[in-house]
Amino acid sequence: MSAPRDPAPSPLDWNDLRASVRRRVSSLLRGWSSEDIEDITQDVFEKLLKFTSRSGPPDDHEALLTVIARRTVVSRIRKRARRPAHEPITESLPAPDEAEGEELAELEALTEWRALLVIEFFRAGPGDCLDLAEARRQGIDFKQLPTKRPGDTHQAKLQRWARCRRSLRAAIAAGKLPWNGPGKRP
Repeated sequence: MSAPRDPAPSPLDWNDLRASVRRRVSSLLRGWSSEDIEDITQDVFEKLLKFTSRSGPPDDHEALLTVIARRTVVSRIRKRARRPAHEPITESLPAPDEAEGEELAELEALTEWRALLVIEFFRAGPGDCLDLAEARRQGIDFKQLPTKRPGDTHQAKLQRWARCRRSLRAAIAAGKLPWNGPGKRP
């Protein structure tokens, strides 16, 4: 016959429980600040105390803490996702030093040069890709482009742009670029 269950719960080691919850929360929220993790850990214990005041002590504290921690983390992630995109970022980035500034300027110049080459390719080649390439270079969303034909939806424009990119890649792979002729430069 099994031994009768002791009605008095064993004393809890709150430091061990707190460390356990903090490990669980931080493993679920990699990359979050330690203040956020500490805040969520405190929320978990607050919910545990509310639960035990309503329902009495649980049979398995570890299992209950795991469930509460997981639900609290999911709730916090959802809350953060609902935050408006225009909310200002509170962290500041350091200004680049002179060497980094030169590298950034060089990278911007190369990026602009690449965009001009893509436009030049479509100007000499498939004409229905030129408007998409120019919009892409200017940072205009394809949704804002006027429709030229029936059924020219945003999805259709994205598919057309994918075909245009494939044709550019195929031309690059084959070496058939308009400026690759004798004495020609873009």
